[in-house]
Order: sequence, then C-alpha cells, then structure tokens
Amino acid sequence: MRWVIVPAVALVVLTAFPSAASAAPAGTSDLLSDLTLRDLTMIVAGIGVFGVLLIVIGVVGVRRSRAARRASIAP
Repeated sequence: MRWVIVPAVALVVLTAFPSAASAAPAGTSDLLSDLTLRDLTMIVAGIGVFGVLLIVIGVVGVRRSRAARRASIAP
C-alpha cells in the first residue's frame, strides 16, 4: 500500500496499489478456492434463514402497526 498526500485539501488517502512486496507468495490459495460444495451450501442456507427471519420480523411489524392504528381510530 502506498500513502498519497493531496496538498490542496490536506487529506491523506490510503490507496491500495498492488506492489511486488505485498503480493501473495506463490503456492498460497485464495479463500474462494478453498470452499467446498458443502461450505457454499451452508452459506446459501444461512443467507436464506436470515432472509426468512427478516421477512417474519417485517410482517409482524406491519401487523402490529396496523393493529395499533385501528385501535387508536376506533371509538
């Protein structure tokens, strides 16, 4: 990584320019290449469960909001 100083605004910005010193050594594997089919299945299942949880929370919130509004309008 290399520091870049912008004198007009006096900001220091860290930029990610690849250099030979920071390159990964040969023989190391990428995180994605280490994933198995079971790992990918578990990740997708986890995202699905999280999505269903968000939907349930949203439906419950809408129902409670509508019930509270009906209760405040009713005489």
